[in-house]
Parts: sequence; C-alpha cells; structure tokens
Amino acid sequence: LGELITGVSDDWLVRPTGVAARNDFLAVADPGARALFLFDRAGGRFERITHAEHEELVSPVSVALDDANHVYLADSYLRQIYVYDRAGVLQQVWGTDVLERPVALAFDERRRWLYVADTAGHRILAYDANGELVLSFGERGTAVGEFNWPSNLCLDRDGHVYVVDALNFRVQVF
Repeated sequence: LGELITGVSDDWLVRPTGVAARNDFLAVADPGARALFLFDRAGGRFERITHAEHEELVSPVSVALDDANHVYLADSYLRQIYVYDRAGVLQQVWGTDVLERPVALAFDERRRWLYVADTAGHRILAYDANGELVLSFGERGTAVGEFNWPSNLCLDRDGHVYVVDALNFRVQVF
C-alpha cells in the first residue's frame, strides 16, 4: 500500500492485526512493526506513526475510524486508546488506569461511542466523543453477559454489539 501511494517500496507492514477504512482513507494497526499506518489515497499521503507523544507504541492491535476524521488506536500493552487526527497528530489519550488489555475497537456513529473489548478485564467499555467512560459491562464467567477473554467486537446499523467471547467459544449479542 505504501508503494501504491508514495511510490516507495518498503516492507513496513510486519504483522498487521487491525484495519479500518473510510472512502480513500485506510488505517492499519501493526504490533509487529510497533506502528500505526495511515494511508490517504485522495491526499496522496502516507504516515507511519510509532509514538504517542513521548511514548513509543508497543502493541498497537486494533484501529477504528469515525466520520469526524478521528483515528482510534488500541495499544494492548500500554493499556490505552490513542486518538489521532487523519494527519497522524495525537489529539487525546483514553483509558488511563482503567483498561487492562484493550484488543478490539468499534465506533458507533449513531451514539458517537467507541466500544472497547478489554480482554484481560473480561468486559466491554464504551467512551463518548469526549473520552468519558459511559458504559461498562461484563465480568469473567460463563453465564450470559459474562466473558472469558473477549477478543473482538463489531456493531450493526441497529446498534447491536457483537462480542467474540473467545474462550467461552461463542459470540454474544447485546
């Protein structure tokens, strides 16, 4: 992708695990490269982001986009959500002292909430557009509404949240 946009051939993607796209914009989380890659075909730009302010990214695993030009990045090792603009400039940091191991993101455009699967916390959290925690549900267990290492999530257009409850071997719908 970098070669397509910039004409430069570099093997920068090492182990991509998360991708989000909107129109001609693509964001890729790659823990192997310890980077967030931003590809803007319309603008002919490519960014490789390896830092959040003075802190190096360690395990960027998931990414989501909203319709207001924000890029949300989950770093599972650093236990935070980083909010960038599409130029790659850090805007906010969410989840400090709350998240245990964020591994998946999904943006709900209707509510303007970012859902986070916190696998080590065995729960799902939601943040509003200002980074305020507005919802948290789940705990470790096997009953309905409980999780055993939730590993991914997505939303449908009706607002249902689908959670891959990995070690309970199921998908739960909320």
